[in-house]
Amino acid sequence: MSTTLKLTVPEYEQMIARGAFTCLKRKIEFIGGELREMSPAGPVHDDYIEFLIGWAAELAAKNECRIRCRSGLLVANSVPEPDFTLLAPKRYGRSRPTADDVYLLVEVADSSLTYDLGEKSQLYARSGIREYWVIDVAGRTLHRHTDPVNGSYQSVDRYDEHSTVTPAFFPSLALSLSELFLKD
Repeated sequence: MSTTLKLTVPEYEQMIARGAFTCLKRKIEFIGGELREMSPAGPVHDDYIEFLIGWAAELAAKNECRIRCRSGLLVANSVPEPDFTLLAPKRYGRSRPTADDVYLLVEVADSSLTYDLGEKSQLYARSGIREYWVIDVAGRTLHRHTDPVNGSYQSVDRYDEHSTVTPAFFPSLALSLSELFLKD
């Protein structure tokens, strides 16, 4: 008989520190005590992340936030690596950011829409991430999740490519979706 080996975040962090994953040529995330293999990012995915960096650069330049891309975040026995995160303006070299540090978390769904709107949304809501966006590349829409209560977001709004969206923490930072979405 075999069972799945569940790990804790400290065990996972210790494995990283000892180089356990250096030989892997695959992208992984630590979700709910399990190692999950993730799809590699393609050029469209990378382009959207670069666009978001440029969009938020003004805030970072004013030291109002830190921009992180594909970097670990400590939430609910998990260390997901969100595509794009705006964090409180401090250094995170001694510990990973937590939900309290997150102003805005974004996943770019080029091939992961079901996962990002399902399990990832639940994980982020359970952890108290205040604002979570999923950019649906194929559908040319943005799903905005706010008000996490008891493991789910109480407010989920969907914006089409003609909309402008502003994060709750930075209402002056407007994101034009017509500029975000690549032209065919």
